[in-house]
Amino acid sequence: MYVFQKNGDDSELQSCLDLAIENEDRSSEDLARQGLYFSSDDVFRSSCIQYLGTLNLITEKDIVKGLEDESEIVRIEAISIAEYYESNSVDKKLSEICFDEKDEFTLAQIMFVLGVKEVNCDYNVLKSEDVTNFV
Repeated sequence: MYVFQKNGDDSELQSCLDLAIENEDRSSEDLARQGLYFSSDDVFRSSCIQYLGTLNLITEKDIVKGLEDESEIVRIEAISIAEYYESNSVDKKLSEICFDEKDEFTLAQIMFVLGVKEVNCDYNVLKSEDVTNFV
């Protein structure tokens, strides 16, 4: 178990995690997961989500934890990762937090992510003769 600072300054651990992200080092998974759940440092928790997402180690539970975080920085990182994660629970949580989100930028990002997930790109292109017959 890692020791996280009560004053919310986990910059020493942040440096380790930044280096692990840069080197795509998967051995810091425990640090990132414990940091997400137990650190008081907003920036560090955000980096934990980034690390887990970048290295495809993130779970549905981790994303939901990030979406529920009190820190806007952490929520924004979780929303960014949620865009690429297929999960009804995550999508439901995104929809739920729309009603409580106070920050307009964060709300716009949530709506964008939900919109992107709902776009159906499987459509037939109309031919020019179809358009002239339609008019």
